[in-house]
Parts: sequence; structure tokens; C-alpha cells
Amino acid sequence: METKTQKIFKALKLLLYCCMVSVIFRMCFSSIAIFSASVNLKKFNGIIGWPLSGIGIAETVVFILWIYYLFDELQKKTNFRPFTPGSAVVMLVVPVYHWWGLWRVFSVLAQFLKIENGGAALKQLVQMIIIIDVTTMILAINFTAVLEMDIRSNIYLTVGFSIASLVMYILKLSIIGIVHNSMNQTSGEQEESDIP
Repeated sequence: METKTQKIFKALKLLLYCCMVSVIFRMCFSSIAIFSASVNLKKFNGIIGWPLSGIGIAETVVFILWIYYLFDELQKKTNFRPFTPGSAVVMLVVPVYHWWGLWRVFSVLAQFLKIENGGAALKQLVQMIIIIDVTTMILAINFTAVLEMDIRSNIYLTVGFSIASLVMYILKLSIIGIVHNSMNQTSGEQEESDIP
């Protein structure tokens, strides 16, 4: 029987793929719009921006739900008690603090799930996400200021933001895959040890 964590994992994986497709879509059509003099860029950004932002927000909410239910499931099935599911979520949603929280949540998961090599790959992916998150935040601040100016002169900023977002979604997909696979291995080992 599938647990809530596994169901949410599937939804999160689907949303991450949708986010990647939407970023590629935005990158392609923004590039076309930038080179086309006949396109009203503010109207164009409004038309594609809202639905694509909605997908990103949905992905973030489902990611937070996945973390909550992951920690909840681990607490119910094992002696895993480094922090509550609620505190794991708080570590990921408080601005600026979330960079340390992201590192802490996944470092603790790597240790508990006994991910190969102490979770070195997982920790490296989390480090990359933190770096890209800071980068995209800086780009987003600049991008917002650029919207008031002529966006055609800032194609590098638009494409850079899209590439950074795409890489971040790929890293998130890798991270959730590593954790999900380790959870399945850990629960399989526990079931085998329960058999007399």
C-alpha cells in the first residue's frame, strides 16, 4: 500500500517535470519575443508569467508537504527524532534561514537513511541548490527592476534566470529521487529484519 509520502513524491516529481517544461517554454518564447519587434513584452510576460508562476508555487507547496510527511512517516516508523515535521518545514520556509535549514534537513536525512558515502552526493546537490537559490534571488531582484526598462536589451538576464531555474529544478528532482530511493531501501531492510 502506498503511503502519503509516496503519493506526494509522485505528484512532486510530476510538478518538477512541469516546472522544467514551463521554464524551457518561457525561455524559448521570451527569446522569440525579445527579437520580435511586433510583440508587446509586458503583455506577453503577463500572459505566460501567471500560469507558469502558478506551477512553480504549486511545486513549492507540494515540496513542503513532501518534507512534512516524510519526517512524519520516519517518526512513526522509526526512532528518528532530530526535529519534528513542523520544524523541518519551518527550516525550509523562513527567508534566509532556509539556506541553513535546507542543508540541515537533508544532512540529517542523509545520515539517518545511510545514503552511500555519508550522503556526499546529496549534500553536494543541496550545496548547489543553495548557490543557485541565492543566484536566482539576485537575478529575480534585478529582473524585477529590468521590467520597468526595455527588456529587449537584457536577454542575458532573462535567459540566465531561466537556466538557473531549470538547473535548480533538475537538482531538486535528483535530491527527491535519492531520498525516495533510500527510504524504499531503508523500509525494505526494516521489513526483512522484522521477519523471524
